[in-house]
Amino acid sequence: MNPTSSIAPSAATAASSASKTRAQSRWLPRGLVALSSVGLIVLGIWVEETVPFEPGSDFGYWMGVVGGSMMLALLLYPLRKHWGRLRGAGPIRHWFRLHMVLGICGPLIVLFHSTFRVGSLNGRIALYSMLIVAASGIAGRFIYARIHAGLYGQQLSLRDLDNALANSVESMNQLWLRAPKVRDRLLAFRDHALRVSHGEEATRIVRLRHFMTLGIRSSFLRLSVNGELRRVLDDASARERWSARRLAHERRDANEQVARFVAAVQGVARLSAWVRIFAWWHVAHAPLVYLLALSAVAHVVAVHMY
Repeated sequence: MNPTSSIAPSAATAASSASKTRAQSRWLPRGLVALSSVGLIVLGIWVEETVPFEPGSDFGYWMGVVGGSMMLALLLYPLRKHWGRLRGAGPIRHWFRLHMVLGICGPLIVLFHSTFRVGSLNGRIALYSMLIVAASGIAGRFIYARIHAGLYGQQLSLRDLDNALANSVESMNQLWLRAPKVRDRLLAFRDHALRVSHGEEATRIVRLRHFMTLGIRSSFLRLSVNGELRRVLDDASARERWSARRLAHERRDANEQVARFVAAVQGVARLSAWVRIFAWWHVAHAPLVYLLALSAVAHVVAVHMY
């Protein structure tokens, strides 16, 4: 009996179990976010339709106070970054986390405070300012995730992504042997993507078009390559008499390797562009936060005066 034949099923089972665990760890928080979003939408529709309280009532008033205070507290994060006396007040990632939470919860509470209706002019200005800042924050979160490892992780460097790409290429050695045509297509994609992104001969228009279309081209490449790999693995299964479980594992593993490779290429090719976009976003976002603070203060003053 070949000893490797007894080892392979257990290894495949372990890899499959690890893959399922990773998938569950990814989908659990997404499921909770989706469930919470649906619950908030249903609650918002109920409040808008039934109007169970008025913004000027005790409950509505204090809800506005809490939400407005949260949005004013958004200024703590830039203060922590730029005011010397706060430099030692804890790690910056904790302040950023607080900034993110306040930027989500504050606008939500204010929306419920308003019962999703716009009344006075000062209330309209405050509400629209809040919505603009919230939309800007969502855009910033999207950009931030492209240049940092995780939501509160350290900023990625080109060397980090180059290492990830090299590791991805190395992990695909067995796959290269089975499918040399796939290897050639993926390496050609890598060379072209990096040449356009970092080559000095490419114009700004070419780089912009490349940046905007890289995701679509990557998706089409993955679909095409995965189809070709499926045929290659089916042929190998027929020749070597694989079990259905091993064939499924080989397909899944090949698809994951291709996905990691393509993602690594995209990361290297796009990093410098995302860093520039994040810098531009930050220049635009900071004044919006101050505008929100001023409009919120003006709204509170107007409510108490009139």
